[in-house]
Amino acid sequence: PPGPRLTTGTDVVDRVYWYALGRAPSADERAIALEAVVDSPRPGRISAEGVADLLWAVIVKPEFQLIF
Repeated sequence: PPGPRLTTGTDVVDRVYWYALGRAPSADERAIALEAVVDSPRPGRISAEGVADLLWAVIVKPEFQLIF
């Protein structure tokens, strides 16, 4: 079945961090991620470009990368 519908920026940030890193974001990480995810001209709306930026930022974190 499909996962729950993500309707807030906090839901999106939490989902990305838990699925990518297996942990919740720190307070600083959450604040920065919410700034990226929330559409600034329309507060409360989630920006697709912001979610893409968040995914990219999390994927390039050293703790995400597997180095042999």
